[in-house]
Amino acid sequence: MLRYKYQHTKIVAAEFYKPFLTFLDMPGDFGLNSSTTLLACCGAGGPPYNYDFNAGCGLPGVKACADPSQALHWDGFYLTESAYRAITVGWLHGPYADPPILHIAR
Repeated sequence: MLRYKYQHTKIVAAEFYKPFLTFLDMPGDFGLNSSTTLLACCGAGGPPYNYDFNAGCGLPGVKACADPSQALHWDGFYLTESAYRAITVGWLHGPYADPPILHIAR
């Protein structure tokens, strides 16, 4: 409806939650470790989430995982760089944006 009403503009609908759910469903397809999908890479407390509100990343005793590129969650709040990269690629080229951003930037 907005595209019809404002034909002189370029409107993109971008998904964030959908790719996140896809990462949870098929972590291996994105190079993520399926056995640690719910664990924070940088955290404390161990399974199931490796998250402790009082032990934030950077505090004494809190360590990062060996390979953050295989983790979905960085610290229990934010995703890892590799997860954000996959979302960004999906926004630029599809399928997580309609139309993909690079299609309208030409």
